[in-house]
Amino acid sequence: MNVNVLKDKFLQIKKRTLIIISCVLLLGLVFWVWYVLQREGRSLTATINAVPTNAAVIIETRNLGRVLEFLKEGNDIWNALAGIPAVNGIDQQVSFLDSLFRYNSTASRLIKNKPFVISLHIAEKEKLEFLYFLGLPTNSDQRKLKSLITELSQNQVVVSKREFEKAEIFTLNSPESKKSGLKNFSYTVYKGVFIASASPILLEQAIKQSTSKRTFNDDADFRFISKTAGKDAKINIFLNYQQLPKFCEYFFNEKTQDFAESLKNFATWTEVDLTAKSDEINFLGFTSTSKNSKYYVDVLQSQSPRKSKIIEFLPTSTSVFATLILSDVPDFIKDFRMYTKNSAAGASFEADLEKWKNNQFQIDKFFDILENEAAILQLAATEKISPFVIFKTIEKVEAEKKLKNILTSYAKTQKESVSDYVSTYKTNVTPLFTIYQLPTSKLPQKMFGGIFSEIDVSFVTFVNDFLVFAQTKEQLHYFINEIELQQKLIEQKEWKSFFKSLTSTSNFTFFSNLRNANPFFLKHLNKESGNSFVQNNLIFQKFQGIALQFGATKGMVYTNFHAKFIPETENKNFTVWETHLDTIFTGKPQIISSAGNFTKDIFVQDEANRLYLMDEKGRILWKKDMNEKIVSKISQIDYFRNDRSQIVFSTTNYIYILDRNGKNLENFPLQLPAAATNGVTVFDYEKNKNYRLFIACDDKKIHAYSLTGKSLRDWKTPKTEAIIVSDIQYFRNMDKDYLVFTDLKQTYIANRRGEIKVKVTSQFKKSANNDFYFEPKTSKSDARLVATNTAGAVHFIYFDGNIRKLTIKPFSQNHYFYYLDINDDGFNDFVFVDNLRLEAYNRDKSLVYSYNFDEKVVQKPILFTFPRNEKKIGVLSGNQIFLFNSDGSLYKGFPMLGETPFSISYFENTLQHFNLIVGKKTKVLCNYQVHK
Repeated sequence: MNVNVLKDKFLQIKKRTLIIISCVLLLGLVFWVWYVLQREGRSLTATINAVPTNAAVIIETRNLGRVLEFLKEGNDIWNALAGIPAVNGIDQQVSFLDSLFRYNSTASRLIKNKPFVISLHIAEKEKLEFLYFLGLPTNSDQRKLKSLITELSQNQVVVSKREFEKAEIFTLNSPESKKSGLKNFSYTVYKGVFIASASPILLEQAIKQSTSKRTFNDDADFRFISKTAGKDAKINIFLNYQQLPKFCEYFFNEKTQDFAESLKNFATWTEVDLTAKSDEINFLGFTSTSKNSKYYVDVLQSQSPRKSKIIEFLPTSTSVFATLILSDVPDFIKDFRMYTKNSAAGASFEADLEKWKNNQFQIDKFFDILENEAAILQLAATEKISPFVIFKTIEKVEAEKKLKNILTSYAKTQKESVSDYVSTYKTNVTPLFTIYQLPTSKLPQKMFGGIFSEIDVSFVTFVNDFLVFAQTKEQLHYFINEIELQQKLIEQKEWKSFFKSLTSTSNFTFFSNLRNANPFFLKHLNKESGNSFVQNNLIFQKFQGIALQFGATKGMVYTNFHAKFIPETENKNFTVWETHLDTIFTGKPQIISSAGNFTKDIFVQDEANRLYLMDEKGRILWKKDMNEKIVSKISQIDYFRNDRSQIVFSTTNYIYILDRNGKNLENFPLQLPAAATNGVTVFDYEKNKNYRLFIACDDKKIHAYSLTGKSLRDWKTPKTEAIIVSDIQYFRNMDKDYLVFTDLKQTYIANRRGEIKVKVTSQFKKSANNDFYFEPKTSKSDARLVATNTAGAVHFIYFDGNIRKLTIKPFSQNHYFYYLDINDDGFNDFVFVDNLRLEAYNRDKSLVYSYNFDEKVVQKPILFTFPRNEKKIGVLSGNQIFLFNSDGSLYKGFPMLGETPFSISYFENTLQHFNLIVGKKTKVLCNYQVHK
């Protein structure tokens, strides 16, 4: 045979052989991929099959190592939550697992690409327990894990072994090894799954479940929702609504049990995937639906998601808000009726509707008023204020006409006048609100069910195109004032950003401002959970807010949970309310203690000399026109000795005493004999409410009066060389009383009767902007008065008339001066504010701290004393306000916008934040809530 022919045949055989080998290799590769995928699928299926069906929550990850890395490497949210004792125990286990899988190659290989599942159960004795599952499909993996546990637990734990349902259960008891998380820990490897728990009984249930003929994978709704789970998500979470009521009861009190039980009727399953950043958490996924209106979520299927209009209406005091948004109201009515008929309470629900229909109060007619949205709203710090309900209505005039027709028809059947159901309310902003009383408090429940079921509201009014429901007329008045006086929540910069993180459209949105929702949550949590919530409140305060959304889409309902985390250093102050005055004002708003000192009022005068008294919600209680500007400080007295205070102040020609209603007391205003050259001061020497009033006039006399308006009989007017321009001050040294005043050329120290008792040996020209300060006797110095001259030199005036002078540095004649123990070290310090600079010096004249302002300080700084005697200094510079701590650092969140001197007080029963009252935008009085 020809050599070339043989060669060709050999090449052909070789080529066929290569093709066959390649095909075999390709088939082998395909089989290997199929086998791996099948093994992973079997592993995940086996893992889920082992989860007992009473699990309320199932947490699943396909990459445990990545989750541990995410939690332990600088995740601010997890680090904050780890400060909660209940979470700290889990954090210790996470830390142990993280270090184990990071540094132990065997452990790292074992978890790689293996499904890891945690299920939550309410187990024996109503305790919350966890089950842990790790898919181990090969015998090799199972042997390696057992060896690893034996190696780790060697000499640390006592291991006991028992059999249950042909499965070997190992229990590890380690009294000292808390960090390892192995204390009283039981585990087994059964049917290719590693199962562990601190509850032996729960572990036995998982073993039984592994051989059960009914598992979660047999649940069609679970299988359906499982397909929506993101394969690349760090964590998948499944919520089992049939078991959630018991889970909720573990945390919430009896008042919430009916709502918790109703979760069974909401849906069957929700699956969400975790996506997280260092400052926010998002859970995105879907909630299952059915086609027979069996669950409440089914009612949403015929609705398209819409943008909420009520969100744009919310005041800044909103703490909790939930809204239902519809695209097709008739379809909702039809589907909701079908849902109620299928529910257990359906018969009684329909009977109630028929009852009201027979009474000519047709609840269905209210759907004609509704545009497309209904919401529940809880305002902050209002434990005694029930939730409000808000409807977004059609155009107001038409909606109000329809409401009147409904009530008129009902009134006729009751042989009453519709006017019996109508009242009015007037505010300082809006001339008149018409308030209507409904014959039922359950209208929202009958219209929408669900979250409205526990709401009782009988009174309604229109605010713009919104119909607002409240339990009482007084609560409706409260809401109206909140809306009129406060800024809108969504106008706040930080909340704009929060709402932008949400889905712009939805059918349902729940929102909570965690920083002012304490009363709401404490009202619903049980005692144990409530105590934990209070003890860890500083951690929860780091969360700005949370939101939950549902929206119908293609036969399913998308689900979105969002939580925003803001570290303490970024805790922003915000405007609680703003009140608009009739014209501009430049003076300091004064905080006035109202009846019994339980609440606070705000007193201010505008540039038109009009007085205003507002309550702590910013509501104007009264206005009073004056002919002159107030030139004194505002003082409070208890004239009638009944714990009801009155306000004392003076103008150029009068002394006024007003009660809380703005009425003049008898004998006041008191006309002065000459024009005043300083402001009235009020002294109560013996603290027995026997008040005396002192004021200087341009007749070079100091006039003293009792509260009857009569001159004091024993007062001997001291002779001065010039007019008195400084306020008269009172000090007690040992058992002697002194009145101190100056005409800027001389300093006078008199007794109660006006007789000069101390002759100052060396006179000086006192600085005009500043007071005298009294320093009691110490081991190193006799008692003395302290003041500065026009050049800023400090003068110590002793009660024998001698003076000692201390010069720190030259200051302008317009400087401001304080002498106080600013840092609580037991020694007084010297604080100066002059032009653009704040400086504090200690007693050896060394600089303690300083600060440079951009604009000149032209109003006297304000000294504030906080709880625990903490001293802080407030300064107005340009259109910014500053609050300095005792070490000279700025208080967190400052500077802030403000154009007047400001006042600080605590309007709520908490030390977590205080209220700052300041003028801004020329004629706006603003209440800032400032956080610690």
